[in-house]
Amino acid sequence: MRIQTIDVALEPSPAVAGAGSYFSRDALSGCDAVLWNPARLHDGLTKEGCELSVGASTDMFVATRHWRHEFDALLARGGTIVTFLPARATVRAHHFEDVIDLDLLEALDPVFAELQEVSSTQGESIAGGEPFHDFFSSTAGLWRPASRLAKVPGETILKSAQGEPLAAYRTSGAGRVLLLPQLASPMDDAAQQRFLAALSLLIARLSDGAAVLNAAWFDHVHNDAQQQRLSVLADYRRQIEAIETKMRALEASEKQWAFSAQLVAGTGRGVARAVKKKLTLLTGNAQSDWLDESFVLVPRGSGVHLFKTLIHGELLDGPSIAAIDDNLARIRDERGEGGGLTAVTVVDCRENIAPLAGRSTRFDPALDALCHERGWSRMVGAALFLLDHEDAQALSAARLAEDTGDDLAGVYEQAERRLTTSPT
Repeated sequence: MRIQTIDVALEPSPAVAGAGSYFSRDALSGCDAVLWNPARLHDGLTKEGCELSVGASTDMFVATRHWRHEFDALLARGGTIVTFLPARATVRAHHFEDVIDLDLLEALDPVFAELQEVSSTQGESIAGGEPFHDFFSSTAGLWRPASRLAKVPGETILKSAQGEPLAAYRTSGAGRVLLLPQLASPMDDAAQQRFLAALSLLIARLSDGAAVLNAAWFDHVHNDAQQQRLSVLADYRRQIEAIETKMRALEASEKQWAFSAQLVAGTGRGVARAVKKKLTLLTGNAQSDWLDESFVLVPRGSGVHLFKTLIHGELLDGPSIAAIDDNLARIRDERGEGGGLTAVTVVDCRENIAPLAGRSTRFDPALDALCHERGWSRMVGAALFLLDHEDAQALSAARLAEDTGDDLAGVYEQAERRLTTSPT
């Protein structure tokens, strides 16, 4: 059995195929079981308080999506997830314009575990039948419960002396999830080997191989033919892992390409999000307005440079212009004295519904007149799309205030060439 660990304090052992951290975002394709300790993740995240920075929040959401995918794939192929329940699992994270409570155990979705403080850490009683009775009997003295389950997502398999649920078991697809108490730390080699042996036996009895129970000495007996099979199997696993890694990279690249292409071809609300992401790349800091995400704010000195996205079907008539003015006035009021708007740029994506070759090579006269009257600048989404990561070193919010894309025929021609080039 190949076991991989995430933030688990176990000494190197032949039983453990790999050890990593939550943010290393390793692949689980070659393992049969994963051991995860969210307590170490929580302690690391909250060293300087329970509210994460914007960057740490982003990293956390990315890592959680990764592990949710890896956990789902592991369960689908009959694997086992072992999670050691922490005392606390909630942090405050930035999500768009809000700060929300983020439960670290969301990576286990749909297996949801709600935790509460345990009233006593002295003594446990085994609640489940076999094979859980044998497992907890074999590991007696190794547990240090840090919390109890307020809601049990499955079957209770261990209780405190007061009857509080401390551990649970649930099947999920072809696999299974074990929610266990925290282990004693540190553990000596003998205790660690006792735990790993008991866990391996428990997983074997819960899996399809439950009827296979050979003596312990047989695990160390390998004839030449079996050794060759194991070697070939290990090679296949390495090949599968390498292919899956390449597939994930290609899928991520394709998704990113389609997301960015909204600047040229997008016709829905996602266009404004693509504008915000591109401006973040170019300036290092861009935020969507909390009330209307078609407005993106880029800090510039003591003020902000505001970008307004126009999408397909959005009219530039009297009521629409009045609505834009109302939002600008609101944003000015919210920014307060000394933090107002220093520039406004309109990103025009209304022609995205049409092929590039068929678009106008001049700005919409109504938009031109409006920008001239208000002192705004304007650009088309295709011009923003063409700016690469390398341009970020040379560009600033001030540069982006200039009218980008005056030569629209050339912009559209370049955008069409880039769109027909593979993103990878």
